[in-house]
Amino acid sequence: MDVARISQGPDAQDRSRAYKSRNKRPCDFCRYKKAACHLDSNPPCELCIRYGKECTFVESPAKRRRPNEERSFESLPQLTDMHNEIFSWEPPMATFLPQLSNDFGFDPSTYEPIIFEQFDPVNAGIAAPPTETSPSLPFDPGNSEEPSLDAQISSNAQLVGFSGEQDPFLLRHYEYDGNNECHFQQLRMRRVGENDGIPVHFMIQPNKLASKAQPTESQDKLDARRTEVQEMVSDDVGCRLIRLFFQYIHPYFPILSRERCMRDGEFSPELIPTHLLAAIYGHALPFCIFDEKLCVEVYTPPSADKLFVCAWLAANVRLHTPSLSLVQTLLLLVQRRPTNKHVADTPYKWAMMAVAVAAAQALGLNLDPSEWPLPLWEQRLRRRVAWALYSQEKWLSLNFGRSSHISPDDWDVSSLRPADFEEFDSGDLAATEHFLRLCSLSEIVDDVLRNLFSVRATRALCNSLDSTLEVAKPLRIQLTEWFTSLPSHLKTATSSSTSTGRKEHQLIGHGSLHLAYITAKTELFRAMLRPRVAEANAPAASALRTGAIAIAREVFEFLEGLDADYLEAFWPSYARTNFTIASNFMLLLFASSPNPADAKECLHLLNSWRGLLRIKSRSCDLLNLALLRLDATFVAGLDRLIELSPSALQVWLEQGE
Repeated sequence: MDVARISQGPDAQDRSRAYKSRNKRPCDFCRYKKAACHLDSNPPCELCIRYGKECTFVESPAKRRRPNEERSFESLPQLTDMHNEIFSWEPPMATFLPQLSNDFGFDPSTYEPIIFEQFDPVNAGIAAPPTETSPSLPFDPGNSEEPSLDAQISSNAQLVGFSGEQDPFLLRHYEYDGNNECHFQQLRMRRVGENDGIPVHFMIQPNKLASKAQPTESQDKLDARRTEVQEMVSDDVGCRLIRLFFQYIHPYFPILSRERCMRDGEFSPELIPTHLLAAIYGHALPFCIFDEKLCVEVYTPPSADKLFVCAWLAANVRLHTPSLSLVQTLLLLVQRRPTNKHVADTPYKWAMMAVAVAAAQALGLNLDPSEWPLPLWEQRLRRRVAWALYSQEKWLSLNFGRSSHISPDDWDVSSLRPADFEEFDSGDLAATEHFLRLCSLSEIVDDVLRNLFSVRATRALCNSLDSTLEVAKPLRIQLTEWFTSLPSHLKTATSSSTSTGRKEHQLIGHGSLHLAYITAKTELFRAMLRPRVAEANAPAASALRTGAIAIAREVFEFLEGLDADYLEAFWPSYARTNFTIASNFMLLLFASSPNPADAKECLHLLNSWRGLLRIKSRSCDLLNLALLRLDATFVAGLDRLIELSPSALQVWLEQGE
């Protein structure tokens, strides 16, 4: 590790400015911090972004101390020799470059000797000791916001795993500076504290270290993607689309930071990376009609498909250098509406979800950042993005019938609280309850999947009704308590009214939450209906049938009560499969009817559901797959396609007469 503590390579030299140039002197904050001022073009510099500081050049340079006149001039040559020995020293190339190449991805062919203009322990790669601050300096350290992990121009921060190449329990013994960082040749370690005695560290390394990683794209191609997005959506239209996203999507899927997307009180596309910007545009396009300008001026809106393709291609190469914006983009891509409304999602979406989880784990989103030395906006954003990832992954796990990628043993983010939404506008705050309740429901769904639908649980329970009921009972209680605790406006999907009884027509996105609750109950009954019923279990089986039919009626009445205020609002992508689950559940109830009366009731409900889907699907693409599943079964012939119970077969044949 000592080998790594040498002066930074040419990448750092390219990004820092000559201190002796009056035109290119360091900014005020970097001078105060005694750090290199990394500024690619215009302010702010990298350090000011990390600390959330204004990058200014107001303070005058510190006066140089004149040499002591009483000093003997004979000693100056000795000091000069010492200076040359320190600052023009070139390390023995053959000794350490192969090691650097293996350990840090250092390319010896790109090495160039570095000549420092002043000795800086940060740039010299030496673990700088903690620095003391002086109250006479122009910045008050007590008011300084903690440096950000994510808001870095040319670096990325990745969590140091407990069993990986670096040992957090060894890193806790290293010397850290005032920023909780330990500096090496081309990377630095950031200490963010301990979690119940477990040290947590991040490795921060320049993005350029991944320049030769594959797959990759040249800067010219990345710039071309940005140009392509700008040609499809002008900045003026883009500002309006971002505003629409925050108005109609963000309250129900709060994965962005409003302040990070705004400049001088206005949304600015320039502040958003290409991949995330294209995904935001793609989701906001359906809501153009609600913008006072776009509703009349955008006659031929850009292709949402092309925007999402740009988002994916631009995000794909960023997997080498993950960031919060990458995870946000992947979540929005997973939320994308289907390209073929009559076909189920391909495994590509589940694979993309796995990529999002992998990137989030690299960023440490599975750990709670509440006590970390980070800016408040970043703590809140990390927690919201983490829970959005958790909820989305659990519902896709249910939809696809796949094992979850997120293990409860490695999930350490405490439940969201109102403080995590303090940056929201008053209008958005009214909808935050939706997301809070969705996250708690997703935790119950995870318990349902692990205890009733994992391979091991299914094998153990599928032939035993008593055992299944025993496992399902506490889960049913959790769901009941969850629903009971809901605010009244989240319990029903009915539009609000004024005092005169007339509706206030506005989009309401709470329908998906109610559907998710019904789907969770449906999954419980699916598991309880699996075992074959013995004579001793007849009373329990009868009660199960009654409850299952009640659930089927509930989802029918729910969809029947949805009007355009709900259907045209934002729905998560997994809602489409949740409607399809309802269709197949009604088929199951009819096919397994134990007596003619039960069969007639279930068939009537099934036919009513099919008719309702036909009407509602004309204005809501989310229902097309649920309708298609039923239509295909009816056209093929229910009695020929499915082995019906004797009572169900009798009722089906009577209906055909």
